[in-house]
Amino acid sequence: MLQACLDGANIPPKGGVIVLDASLSVGDCFDAWMDVKGDWQIPSAYIGLAEDAVVGEWFTRTREQTLAKKHMNGDISIPGCPRVEADLPEERKRQTPPVPTLNVLQPIGTNKTYPGIPESLTKDKTEWGAHPVFGDEFRAIMDKIIEEYGAPPAADQTSDGKGQGKGRVKQEKKRHGEGDGPANKRLKGVQLGGGGSVKQIPLAEIGSEHVLLETDMVNQKCKGLKLHIKLGQKIYIINTSAAPCKLPSGYIVAGFGKGSYKQKMHGETAKDKEVSYAIGPNSLVLQGATLTNVKTMVNTKQQQDPRAQIAYYEISEAANTDDPEMFEMKNTVPLVFVPTGQLKAKTETGEEGTEVLSADQVSAARLLPVAAWEQRSLCSLVWCVRWAPQGLMPVRPVVALHREVVIEPSHGVAL
Repeated sequence: MLQACLDGANIPPKGGVIVLDASLSVGDCFDAWMDVKGDWQIPSAYIGLAEDAVVGEWFTRTREQTLAKKHMNGDISIPGCPRVEADLPEERKRQTPPVPTLNVLQPIGTNKTYPGIPESLTKDKTEWGAHPVFGDEFRAIMDKIIEEYGAPPAADQTSDGKGQGKGRVKQEKKRHGEGDGPANKRLKGVQLGGGGSVKQIPLAEIGSEHVLLETDMVNQKCKGLKLHIKLGQKIYIINTSAAPCKLPSGYIVAGFGKGSYKQKMHGETAKDKEVSYAIGPNSLVLQGATLTNVKTMVNTKQQQDPRAQIAYYEISEAANTDDPEMFEMKNTVPLVFVPTGQLKAKTETGEEGTEVLSADQVSAARLLPVAAWEQRSLCSLVWCVRWAPQGLMPVRPVVALHREVVIEPSHGVAL
């Protein structure tokens, strides 16, 4: 169709063609222009109109990646951008540490139930745990052992009594923020909830009156866990099972369901149920299952890539602070998450004829105003984020625990 547009056209020698695409859709018009413009003997340009900022960003990102790939393959040439080899020379590649042998864990402890860490792995742990490429994945593997089996046995509880446990406990303290190891620096500045026990409320005391929602919660190890929301913005997690349940920091309590992003004008207030993407250096965020803060994520990333940025924000050096890792953030694109779909209400027949909204854990956060979730005693509204070519990007808003919570059998805790 584009090729036929120029048939019979009288274009002056110094003229050109501008292709105006009024509907980007999936980018077919741009792809067609890229295919035919090389056959044209005149200059040409492409302008696409996006229906909103999200579509525009998606189009720009995907086409930049496509053009970069074609340029690297030699299919096209981009003026001012010399082609480089896809693989780095061997002398410029970062050397990988020796592969640890994770398949030889030996049972230790009084009852021989704890997976003992081999001495060779203990020696390599500092190098692997601080590695800029493999460090996060390695720490996650080690943390899984702690989460599944608890803290390592003390030195006098190991099977051989040679102090294997002592050395490992020291390493684990560093990895969990005690001491001055790399992991302590990684956690520095994370504003998480305090420790101590959480008040346990018997289920009979919580009651079943004025209930907006009671829905099952997803947890691999705890059965009978429910999210319990009552009138008056009273929120509980209740444990109906016969065993205690431990929920880690960062556990997602509720979500806002499916939705889309919408760009706002500067100074424009978010509407009801819209969740503003408003964050700062100390804001808690979720990367995978890890709860941390923006400052820690950016500083860690900039150690690998000094150009790392935060999408929709500008970052600059902070003034009047003693914290060398602190920076200032300025919002450049006001963005909100807009949940889609409607929650349906159903009427319960009973003494009070309570009207109950039908939802599950994935969309339960929509039952209350956004402000009701922003900062509670045990949970907060946080953003799931990920690293992308544009920088740190929002994925979706959720409500997550900002500290570890243990719930006794037939009890609940108030969030």
